[in-house]
Formats: sequence, structure tokens, C-alpha cells
Amino acid sequence: MKIIATMGPSSMKSQVLKQLITSGLESIRLNFSHFHDEEFHKIVSEVRNINNKVEIIGDLRGRKVRVSEKVFSTYKIHMEDIVYFCGEDMYDYLLKDERLLKSLIPLNINSSNINKNKINKISMKDDTMNFEVLDQSKGIIKSRVLNEGIIRGGKGCNIPELTIDGPGLSILDKESIIWGLNHDLDSFCQSYVESEKDIIELKEFVEKNNKRNKEILYYGKIETEKGINSIEKICDSVDEIIIARGDLMPECGIEDAVKNQYIAINKLKEKGYEDKIIMATHLLDSMIKGNRAKYTEVESIFSFMVNGINGFLLAGETSIGKYPVEAFLFLKSLIEYYA
Repeated sequence: MKIIATMGPSSMKSQVLKQLITSGLESIRLNFSHFHDEEFHKIVSEVRNINNKVEIIGDLRGRKVRVSEKVFSTYKIHMEDIVYFCGEDMYDYLLKDERLLKSLIPLNINSSNINKNKINKISMKDDTMNFEVLDQSKGIIKSRVLNEGIIRGGKGCNIPELTIDGPGLSILDKESIIWGLNHDLDSFCQSYVESEKDIIELKEFVEKNNKRNKEILYYGKIETEKGINSIEKICDSVDEIIIARGDLMPECGIEDAVKNQYIAINKLKEKGYEDKIIMATHLLDSMIKGNRAKYTEVESIFSFMVNGINGFLLAGETSIGKYPVEAFLFLKSLIEYYA
């Protein structure tokens, strides 16, 4: 059974990376939503030196709505603050009013995307930052802050009602793929996949730019209800499917997210694709802060194994957690115990 560990500040240290790999880690994930050339280059070089058979997966940004990199700075928002979401095309114009400086949150989309959708809910950071929509007019969404937090460029936003048209591969995704091919990555994962077309577009771009003719594996990450509904056709086009609960929850709501993850598993099992299913995020959240795993977390992992999935993806546990090696080893021990 596969375990994928996400690299981050906690796991990219040389000693920790070596411990993870020598302890049996066979796949690592580079999250291009938080791309840093020098850091990623260092990770790839060290992984290849330790064990060149370790799979290195480049996880692309996909269609996810994010705070635009145009945002003037990183700043904190507080409960009951009034903030305004807008498209990148309106941000510079609105900033002429300096009173709006710390009230404007530009998104990496245009006003046209906002105008054609009725927005009811906005959230960030796995549904721990929420905004009450008060008004929507002329490409601007007026909202009240319900949970304080930090606004920074690149931060993911969940807006279930928003429909984004256009190609699945952004300019940043294409740049990430070129970087990955130049650095000998083994696999690419497309995020926010909602149809097989997203994977076909990814494959065509990779094959066009794969100058070394290296065999590449493809992952599709399912994070929306639309993706769940199309999961069988998506799975036809990929080597493995990742059901990413971190974004599935704010996109669908916690009740439907739990239901949808099992709908997805059952759909894939019916087609004989159980060997392609990987469950991601919210696996051992307790261990991120150095606490012992909870009964419910262990029970959930056991339940997924009984349902016949093929692997797990650790996110915060290994990227920002206090004890990434311990989190990996605990999950590995559970898999061996329940096998």
C-alpha cells in the first residue's frame, strides 16, 4: 500500500528527509501551490542522492481559486471586519481608494467569473476561515469576516458556486510542468479535476515537452462534487486517483463530503479500480501538533483499508507537522497491522 508524504518546512531538512526515505517512504509530493525553486531543487537533489527509486510527484495548482499574487502584502483580518473580494482585472483600479487597502482581497480570476455566478459562501484554509456574503454587485463581493486569519497571495479559496471556464492548465501550471520535466520528476498530479478533459490536456502538454521521453505517471485529484460525479471517466485516464478531503469538505459541506468520499470509493470499486484509490488529508491531524493520534483517526484509516483503497497521502502531517517521521511511521505501522 502506497504512502505519499508532502514535503514542506518540517520534512525538507536533510536529516528528516533521509530518515523518511530510509524508513521506507517511496513517494514524495511537491506542492506547486507553494513553489520555491531553490527549495524544490534541493529536495529533488537530496532525494535522488538518498534513493533514486523514490517517486517524486509534482502536484499542480489546477483550477483552484486563490488570493491573487497581486495582493499588496500579507495582512491579518479580524472577526466582523468587512472585506471585498474582486477579480484581478479590477484590483488596481479599486486600490486607487487607499481606504480599501486592507479591505480588498483580489482573486486569481476576472470579474466576469464573479458576475455570472451567485455566490453564497466563501471559505479558506480547509473551512477554518469563513466569510458571510452580504452583497454582490459589478464583480465585487462584499462580505463579513467570521473567523480571523491571514490573507496572503496564493492562499486557496473555496467558492462552491463559482464556475470557471477556460483551459484547465494555467500559465503557472505549464511553468511547473516544464520545471518538473527539467528536474526529472516521475509523476504529475492535476488538482481540482472535474472531467477527463483536464487529464487529457495535462497529458498532451507533458508529452509535447517531455524531451527525455521519460515514462510519466498521472494522478487526478478529486476535490469537488462535480469531480465525484465524473470520477469513473476521470479514472480511465489516470494511473491513480487522489480523493482530497481537505478541499472536498468546504466545497461540498462536511456532511456531503463524508458521503461523497464513500460514493467515490464504491464507484471505482464497481469498475475494478480499487487499486487506484488514494485517500488524502485529515488522516492524522492530531499528530501535526505532536499529539497522539485519536481513536477516530485510526478508525477512519482502518475503515478505508477495509473498503479496499490503495494508499494514503499525508499533507500537513509531514509538511508542517512537528514530527513528520513519527507521523509517517505510525501510518506505516497501522497499514502493516491491519493488512
